[in-house]
Amino acid sequence: MRILILIIFLGMQLTTFAQHEFHNVNQDGVFLDGYDVVAYFTKQKALKGSKEYQHSYKGITYQFTSLDHLNAFTRSPEKYIPQYGGYCTFGLGADPNKTGFTPRRYKTNPEAFIVRDDKLYLFYKTGLFNSMAVFDRLPEETQQAIQISADSLWGAIKDSYSNIEIPHQLAPIAPPETLDMAFLVGEWKCDIKINQGDGTYKDIKGKWTGQYASDGRSIIDIWDEGMPTQGVNVRTFNPYTKKWNFTWTQANDDQWSSLIGYREGDKMIFETLYFFVNGQEVKNKITFYNITDTHFDYFIDASYNGGKSWLEKSTVISATRVK
Repeated sequence: MRILILIIFLGMQLTTFAQHEFHNVNQDGVFLDGYDVVAYFTKQKALKGSKEYQHSYKGITYQFTSLDHLNAFTRSPEKYIPQYGGYCTFGLGADPNKTGFTPRRYKTNPEAFIVRDDKLYLFYKTGLFNSMAVFDRLPEETQQAIQISADSLWGAIKDSYSNIEIPHQLAPIAPPETLDMAFLVGEWKCDIKINQGDGTYKDIKGKWTGQYASDGRSIIDIWDEGMPTQGVNVRTFNPYTKKWNFTWTQANDDQWSSLIGYREGDKMIFETLYFFVNGQEVKNKITFYNITDTHFDYFIDASYNGGKSWLEKSTVISATRVK
């Protein structure tokens, strides 16, 4: 699937700033909101850099407080880049059984940092929660366990997505798994077959469009003119459950549905959690497959008796990219 995703995005507009390893950059592609990563080591302070002293490394812009710091970075960039792409050490490595949240990438406060063994670690900090203070209070062996866990999770992220460039407008902080459905972004013409229930199909043509939403953290796709029904899908990957949350709202109607999605090999599958049509429960199992940059296939299996029996391929779509 990772190879497939790479093929998909070769034809899409890519960011000029997105580093392959999902580093902590802002929407302008500036790392750590412009804080000088060299100053953490030379000054033991969090100091804001400037555009006057900036340097691009692997597609990311780094800013510095002086020419000396810029030159030091260009000589040994990997020495100064924070661990875990500048995301929170505690957030990536904390034990979910003890903290109550699933480890993932959390944005950091540039002023919450620790330099240890010539490595820079950053932490999440707000007025309500200071993860560095929590980390500092833990026994040394617990701190080491957190670092080991964070190393493992960050390694898995890099191994899975290291060769993939991030499509334009996808939020750098979005879960990497968002890429699994990003192929929908664009405009598609659809050849559609509607099962008539007697073994025959009705052929129609429609338009399907997709775009990023929620500042690039979600994908909205629209069944537009010509589709069997018109409406809007909102898809968001949930890093806690490791599945997709998916809602469908039908245009000019009170019908809506809630689905859960997951990747199965080279397919993306969505299953109905809730959907009632005229008071009758409907269950759908939706499958995307044969996914490339310019094409995907799609079908719906439908059940009208709670899953006891299914009308296979009630709707079949062959989609070709228009733009």
